[in-house]
Amino acid sequence: FDAYSHASFEYSLSRHRNLTRLNEVEIFVQSSSAAEPETIKIKSGAFSFTEDHGAVRRTFDGNLVSDWSRDGGEVENRRKPIAWMYEFDEAVEGGMNTSIVVRLHYLGIAGNDRSAFGRLRVSATSDRQPKISAEVHLPERIASAKRGKHLLTARDRRGIVNYFTTIEESRDDARAALPGKYGDKRKLESGMAYTMYTKALPVPREVRFLPRGNWLDDSGPLVEPGAPSFLPPLRSEGGRPTRLDLARWLVDERNPLTARVFVNRLWKLYFGTGISAVLDDLGSQGEPPVHPELLDWLAVEFVESGWNVKHIVGLILESSAYRQSSVASAAMLERDPFNRLIARQSRFRYEAEMVRDAALSVSGLLNDAVGGASVRPYQPVGYWENLNFPKRVYKHHDDDRQYRRGLYVHWQRSFLHPSMKAFDAPSREECVAERNMSNTPMQALALLNDPSYVEAAKAFAERIMAEGGRTTDSRVRWALRQGILRMPSDEEVSILRDVYTKHLADPFVVEEEVVEETTVEEAASEESASEEETPEEVTSEEEASEFVSPEAAAWTSVARIILNLHETITRS
Repeated sequence: FDAYSHASFEYSLSRHRNLTRLNEVEIFVQSSSAAEPETIKIKSGAFSFTEDHGAVRRTFDGNLVSDWSRDGGEVENRRKPIAWMYEFDEAVEGGMNTSIVVRLHYLGIAGNDRSAFGRLRVSATSDRQPKISAEVHLPERIASAKRGKHLLTARDRRGIVNYFTTIEESRDDARAALPGKYGDKRKLESGMAYTMYTKALPVPREVRFLPRGNWLDDSGPLVEPGAPSFLPPLRSEGGRPTRLDLARWLVDERNPLTARVFVNRLWKLYFGTGISAVLDDLGSQGEPPVHPELLDWLAVEFVESGWNVKHIVGLILESSAYRQSSVASAAMLERDPFNRLIARQSRFRYEAEMVRDAALSVSGLLNDAVGGASVRPYQPVGYWENLNFPKRVYKHHDDDRQYRRGLYVHWQRSFLHPSMKAFDAPSREECVAERNMSNTPMQALALLNDPSYVEAAKAFAERIMAEGGRTTDSRVRWALRQGILRMPSDEEVSILRDVYTKHLADPFVVEEEVVEETTVEEAASEESASEEETPEEVTSEEEASEFVSPEAAAWTSVARIILNLHETITRS
């Protein structure tokens, strides 16, 4: 095939200003004795003008969407004639009554034919090695290298390897499998988690002191990276300190600040308040530590242990201070109401993630898998309605990912999960070292009505019936023991026994307690389905699968009360 422009085409081989595109070439043999033409199978092909020899295959791969195209560049190059050839899989035999029919497909832009060549010449030969110039088979750069016009560069070698890789018959199977492999690669990459990282500028930006804070005044002296004067200096091997030098400085044994800040936060995690109550400022504007020697000792131990977090956690949990009772006498409360002297253990509510974890753990649903992608628990329908750029649709997980720890719950900036928000989790729009602790009715409502906690209560009810014993009292005691981690009093047992008895006897209350929340769309679909379904279509097996026994429903009510207790979500 030889393709040429036309005198009426000003810019390229086709009517299109910039683009020449060929989607598919089909070749048929038509015999006078046959009613339908027979497709000729193309074995291979070659272009005279491109190093992308996968392009010629795209013109006979049976796919009208794939194509070869030439676009851009100077007008002279776009109008330059091109040539290409195909080799049939088998020889075509015939006489005067046999015709070869060629069909070229140009989808062009928006399906029009503006990409068609201006003029086209077609020729055929029976020669097994047609006398066509090498440039028809080889890209110019490779052909010139073959003629010895210049020394082979690394780029030339790659081009030659790529060329023979695309035409070598022994690689046909590998080439056929390649599109599927690319699809697998894209699927794998789409499931990967990506993270941002900081890259240093080739030429550091100038930073100056600003006289009177005027950023338009660049007369101030230049400022080089460094550490505060009261801390060890920032070392650098190459002159100007880099981010790597800063990282090394942070964990330098001569720098006491990092270890002190970290162990102070660990202490806060297990005692409710740090040795210094201000977690994000251990300087003069913060609070001096109430036990400075203890803070220093823990910091030194942390560094000398090789920054071993588990080692420090073990020291804290095995200490006599941690193993104290949180019960305080009147004298203790009067002298040290906030327990800064650590004369007793502290009582404080779990943080938002731990509230969820506690409920899932008690219910037996907790999936304690470590690591992996974020998970999406239940969330009110339409909560993301005002989330823009772009619009997003929230789809909760339906498998056991629903029950992973709160640490893995998906965070959407400015649209914090409502249950997390109720328990004072920050929105992450800014860094927060210490969270506020509140006690609001919204928290009780979340524990009662959030579908995650309703499911936890139902699973907890199943545990109560399976593991709590045979009598009502034994089950109530067992359930309270699981939730509040102490032996309940007779009065507490009596209250929950009465709740169980009442809900067991009242079918309306039972039905109300076990109803699951649905979206408006789900409710509408269920209603329409129920209208279309006749009573005869509902089998006894379907009725049994949807039926919740009054006993299970009553224990679900008891479980919801236990999970809603302040003591259940409090570290005593």
